[in-house]
Order: sequence, then C-alpha cells, then structure tokens
Amino acid sequence: MAFVLALPTLYSATAFSAVTAISVVGFTPAYAIPVLLRLRHRDRFTPGPWHLGGWSRPIGWAAVLWAAGATVLFLLPQSSPVTATSFNYTPVALLVALVMAALWWRFGRRSYGVPSAGTANAHDSQHNTSGGSVTVSAESIESVQQLTTVWRTMVLDRDADADVRDLPGITVRWADSRFGFFNCITLTETETGAELLRHRLSQAAGIMRTKKHPGLVWLFEDLLDDEARSALETTAEQAGLQYAFPGTGMAGDLLPVPEPAHPDLTFARVRTDEQLRAYADLQSRAYGFPLEEGRDGLVGSTLWKNEVYAYLAMRGDEPVACAATVEAQGRLFVAFVATDPQWQRKGYGEAVTRKALHEGARATGLTRATLHATAAGAPVYPRIGFEPNTRIHFYGLKS
Repeated sequence: MAFVLALPTLYSATAFSAVTAISVVGFTPAYAIPVLLRLRHRDRFTPGPWHLGGWSRPIGWAAVLWAAGATVLFLLPQSSPVTATSFNYTPVALLVALVMAALWWRFGRRSYGVPSAGTANAHDSQHNTSGGSVTVSAESIESVQQLTTVWRTMVLDRDADADVRDLPGITVRWADSRFGFFNCITLTETETGAELLRHRLSQAAGIMRTKKHPGLVWLFEDLLDDEARSALETTAEQAGLQYAFPGTGMAGDLLPVPEPAHPDLTFARVRTDEQLRAYADLQSRAYGFPLEEGRDGLVGSTLWKNEVYAYLAMRGDEPVACAATVEAQGRLFVAFVATDPQWQRKGYGEAVTRKALHEGARATGLTRATLHATAAGAPVYPRIGFEPNTRIHFYGLKS
C-alpha cells in the first residue's frame, strides 16, 4: 500500500513534496510525545539502566521544540506563489488522518485489549543465569510491575523526597509514613535461587532498619525457583524478617463492567479533604490501624482527589466501604479496598469496587484491570472477573 501511494512521486514534484512532508509530520510527533510525557510527568516514569541523568531535561526540551518547529515548517507552503501545483496538501492529509483516528478511537476503542505487562520482557526472561528454563508467567511479571509503578506515584505524592529507588533486583518505594502500606520493598528478579534470595532479603531488611517507620517486603512467589520457595520461611527468618500476612496477585481483561447498584448504598467520589479522611479512616478500621496512621498516608493528597477514581460506599450518611482505581501502564489498578468491620459480609466491598472499576474504565477506556488481594478479598474478586496469578508473601522486620 505504501508503495502504491508513493508511485505519483515518480512523475510529480508536487506529489513528492506532499509525501515527504506527510511522512515528517507523521513520525516526528510520534517521537516527541513520549519525550514530552516524560518531561511533564517525571514521577510516573522509572529510569532505565542507561539515561542522561541531569542532561535529560534540557536535551528532552530541545528535542520537543525541534520536533514542534519541524512539524510546523512542513505544514507551510514550500514555494510562492501558492498554486494548485505548489500547494502543500499535508494539512489536508493530516486533517483526514486525525478525523479517522478520532472516529476509530470513539467507536472502536473497546474492541481490542491492552497487552499484558511483561510481554516485552518475556523473551529476556526465558533463561536464568544458570541456563535453566524460566516458568514465570507474563501475568506474574505484570503484577510486580503494577506494584512498582503505582507505588512510585503514590509514595512520591505523599512525599516528594521519598526513598524511591530501582536497585539491582530490588525496588524501594518508601515514604517513611506512619501509614505502613506506603513503606514498601519488593524483589524483582525472575527465577531467583535460594542463595540470591538470601542476599536480597538481607538487603531489604538492612534498608528497612534505616527507616523511622515500619513497612513491608512484598515477595511474589512466582519469581522464585523451587529451591528458593522451599527455603523461603527459613531464609526470611535468617534475614531478620517475620511473616505478616498472605496476598494474591490478580488480573483480568474484564472491563468495562456494568454500573453497580446495591439497595443499601449510594456512591460518592472522593473530592474533598473530608471525604479523603473518611476513606483513610475506613482503611484504619479495616486493617486495625490507629486512625492517625491512615490519615498520615492519605489526607491532604491532591492525587487522590483528582487522578485516582476513589469512591465511598455510603449507607445513608455513613461511609461503610471504599475502593479506588488508578491508571498504570495501560491498566486500571484497584487499590485500597476496605469495609468497616461492622458492615462486612454484606456485599458492600464488592459493590464499591465495581463502582471504582466502572467509573475508571469509563474515563480511561481501558479494558484490563489488576490488583493485589488480601485473604479477605481473594474470594470476592473472581466474581467480578479477576483471575489469580501469583501468591504474595508480606514480611515485616522482627520486633
């Protein structure tokens, strides 16, 4: 098709100019847009193994400005006076392409899914350092990546100077908040053997001992080889860690979900500090924290009031459950679902989770959702359409 479209350039200078200009206008913004997003939303990106360091911003802005200037120039007439043969038809072609793209986005965007995270890493993860085959699923890798991506955003929202690092085999997402869920370390290497696990858990424990407030190590079981899994309990104890509670990674191409209805409930999106405080208090009651600890993590956040699709389930004037979703790497991540203990086992948590999923999907157009379930939530989420992938083990420092 490209060859056929380019044939007129063999005999027409006007066609040659148009095809050249259209090509430049087509691909130059495609290079510039990711650079611009990196400059505008630094907290949502994790630097790779090679980066420009302090030069990244000036070079990035130079690239964006150059691309913008080149795009404008190739939309202008290339000669004067402007006639039918010298007219630059690039703006017309661009307008047609944008209209077609807008129509496709409006009417066709729900007809395809979003690839699972970790797909790009699947080839690189086919072999470990000893040459053995790897059985880690793309869904398990996705689960780890979703944690590190979402927690990076939330921890930096809580404290712009938080400890957010991507070390070899370990990611640190530590706000040093009284809200312990915002103090997180996780292991990221696939097919981790017993000796490497011992080393990584010792590293994690060492980092935790330097902090003021306690937190958790999130350990995704599918990233360990069989020997490391068998030795996990002993290895964690030797590193100075104690088991806290279990979890399960889950995901599904389940969106959109119907708007939920529950005879007891209405739903309110979190938009005010008062609503955010109610959300934090539900977290504290559900997980057995003092109220001040939950509030220390959430109250005052602009992210939670504007970019997170956070909802309260209201029984009359009383908030009884809460759930939130947030966009992360082309997925809708479900976070911080909780039900007041006195109102549990009434379907309130499931209803408000469906509400957060419904509204998040409607706003973003995303089709895939992910979450990390506690033991209490694990039986509920498959009813919505989630499928479990990897077991998660949570560890804290020994008292």
